[in-house]
Amino acid sequence: MNFNTLKKRIKKLFLKIIKKILKLLHSIISKNLINEYLTKIEYIEFFMERKDYKTSFISFHSDTEWILEKLNKDGYCKIKNFWSEDECINGMKSIDDLIRDFPEYVRSENKSDQRVYGAEKISRNINDFSKNKLLISVAKNYNRKETKLGFTLAAKMPAKKHNKGSGEGWHRDAFFRQFKTLLYLSDVSKDNGPFELILNSQNYQNLIEDMREANLGHKQFRLTESQINKILINEPQRKKTILGKMGTLILVDTSTLHRGSPIKNGIRYALTNYYYTLNQIDDALYKKFNVIPFVKIK
Repeated sequence: MNFNTLKKRIKKLFLKIIKKILKLLHSIISKNLINEYLTKIEYIEFFMERKDYKTSFISFHSDTEWILEKLNKDGYCKIKNFWSEDECINGMKSIDDLIRDFPEYVRSENKSDQRVYGAEKISRNINDFSKNKLLISVAKNYNRKETKLGFTLAAKMPAKKHNKGSGEGWHRDAFFRQFKTLLYLSDVSKDNGPFELILNSQNYQNLIEDMREANLGHKQFRLTESQINKILINEPQRKKTILGKMGTLILVDTSTLHRGSPIKNGIRYALTNYYYTLNQIDDALYKKFNVIPFVKIK
């Protein structure tokens, strides 16, 4: 064992001990202060194991580097015309076919949208999107850890009364880093359920400040509208609403606070690639999302 490996193991052990002590002191010291210290330790742990990852850009895509710069700066990147109009029309037809032909895999319990996970196993054009080499390259380099596609979500969201939007309100998918790509297959205006996020809410400093402003709990994944308003009260410009024509691609760190805005008119069609580090992928993940288990590409 070399010195650097030993040093890393000692540091990990030290952080674990500190976390246990903090949890024991929870009833004595301010709860908010404990939550901040725990978050800081978990942030250090998370990026410590990614520190030595060797960045590798795929040779035929100069786009990887500037996309990563934008992701690191803002937490998202928007690319227009990633798919053509014809590709989007075919994509929407594929989603309608999936919902009709595989009702047992349609998830609609959130009352806002109809979702099919594992759509890349059935539709050839969705499969092409799932295998896009640029997106996989960005995912690996942004996560700074070996990463692959978990599955592709095909989603259809019609306007319904009292819907909360895709994702059922403001939330994070994870803490510190989680990468997805969202492709609008239909035009998305402010009334069609656009993707929204709180700028830089994935960054450590903002994460801590937002916890203070809205009195958030340790690793609180879902937030109320009232809590979001407290975060935005002095910085309303941090709320970003991402509109786009069909074919618009959004690459995003979904450890940001985000949501699909409640849809008021029309139907929003979209594809989302879910990327995971290798240690995150197991049978429980596929069971959780009721992912289509077989391949039957048309």
